[in-house]
Amino acid sequence: MNDFLKKLHNKPEHKRRTFALGVSATFTAFIFVVWFSIYTTGFNTDLAEVKKSVVSPLAAIKVNTANVFSGFERGLGGLKDKVDEINSEIKDEYKTQVVQTYTASSSETSQTASF
Repeated sequence: MNDFLKKLHNKPEHKRRTFALGVSATFTAFIFVVWFSIYTTGFNTDLAEVKKSVVSPLAAIKVNTANVFSGFERGLGGLKDKVDEINSEIKDEYKTQVVQTYTASSSETSQTASF
């Protein structure tokens, strides 16, 4: 770790600022995910129910984070279906173009053969 800090200290100012921005953005994102997971669960469940099911604060964070990621997963599921639909449309269009190209080239071949 000490070597890493020495290397970072020797880098130009703009590189150090970029690194600091990346570290602060990572920590901010982590805090946001924890806050969001607690915020969304707080409005969806009864307090007595939470006290029964949650043994420790770490377990609550684990459950809430899992709920957040499952929500993201459900949202991305619709996106995946749309991408698959677009992909199949592109494949169908490509097949149509290949057939048209083949038909055009075979008709040119038959016209050349008749001369």
